[in-house]
Amino acid sequence: INDIGAPFIVTTGRRLRDEGWPAGVDTIAVMLDGECSFRSIDAKGVTIWWGAYVGMADAITVSGPLAEMAPRIVAAAVDDACPAPVIYTLGYGEPSLIFLSPGPVRDTTPEAAQAHLAEPCARVLLPADLTLNGRVRARIEGLNLGNGQALDLQLWSAD
Repeated sequence: INDIGAPFIVTTGRRLRDEGWPAGVDTIAVMLDGECSFRSIDAKGVTIWWGAYVGMADAITVSGPLAEMAPRIVAAAVDDACPAPVIYTLGYGEPSLIFLSPGPVRDTTPEAAQAHLAEPCARVLLPADLTLNGRVRARIEGLNLGNGQALDLQLWSAD
C-alpha cells in the first residue's frame, strides 16, 4: 500500500471529508466510505484504487487518476442494484465481515435461510456444505481470524 519506508494512514471516509488530506502523508487508505468522500478533496495529482464488494464474485474495482475515475466510481456506487445488502449468517461473526459490510449483518437459522433470499438485496452466508435454491455469488475459503479455525463459506443470493 505504500512505498518502502513511507508513512501511510488508514482512516474513514467521514474523516477524509471532515478533516481533509492528512498533512505530511502521501498515501492514505480510506475504508468504510459509502458516501464517496474522495469527492471532497482536490483531485490534482491523486491516484485512486477503489473497490466495492472486494473478495466477492461481483467485486467492482477502479483505479487511475482521481479526476478521471471519480465519475466512474460514483456511477458504480449509485447504479448498483444493491448498494448495501443485508447479509444473513449462521453465527459467523468475524469482525471484518461485520465492520466492512456495506449493509447490516444478521444472524439466521438453517430453517430461515432460504426465506431470506426472497427479501430485496439479501445475501446468505453459509458453510459450503449447506445449499440453497439460488446462486452462489462467492466462495470464501481461509482462516477465521477470530478463532483460528479453517473456514469454507458460500455467499448466496436469489439471482
